[in-house]
Amino acid sequence: MTSDFHKAPKAWAQVKHSILRNYLSLFLGKLGVSGNPVYYVDGFAGPGQLDDGSKGSPLIAAELAVSPPQESRQGILQCINVEEDTETFRNLEKATAQYVKMKRVKNFLGNFQDRLPEIVAELGDNTAFFFIDPFGTGGVEVDTLRTIASRRGKTERLVRYDDTRVKRLLSWAVNNEVCEIRS
Repeated sequence: MTSDFHKAPKAWAQVKHSILRNYLSLFLGKLGVSGNPVYYVDGFAGPGQLDDGSKGSPLIAAELAVSPPQESRQGILQCINVEEDTETFRNLEKATAQYVKMKRVKNFLGNFQDRLPEIVAELGDNTAFFFIDPFGTGGVEVDTLRTIASRRGKTERLVRYDDTRVKRLLSWAVNNEVCEIRS
């Protein structure tokens, strides 16, 4: 993982986290009405907190789990975070330690797609919100999305797909194809 990436939030990250905070709050308010657990699954959690102290998606969700805007939703939101990079995972564990102790958060080290069957089994029929925001393009494979879509229980997905790398690959392919044609 690029170390500069987690130093301070970029403008797009601030907007993304604002959208996540508002949407997850509304999601919990609407679908947490039964009193059954509602799960938040962050497939590419990152460190939870950036070097400058800014909160990442795992902390945003954990705080909402502990202090939802609607008192009647207290104790309903459960958070599951997945992080593949070992050093970043250690930082995630530190950032979420108090929420893990409160049994509001579980952190999984590993690849999201590899851990997904275990996560889906844990969710059971409960309502779930998946936040899929990979660093780059990996992790948003069709099989991953199919697994999520085919699970039991109400499911929402917010997928942020970074198409910058795809555009670069397409540009490279076009340029190489042009070079081959000219040769």
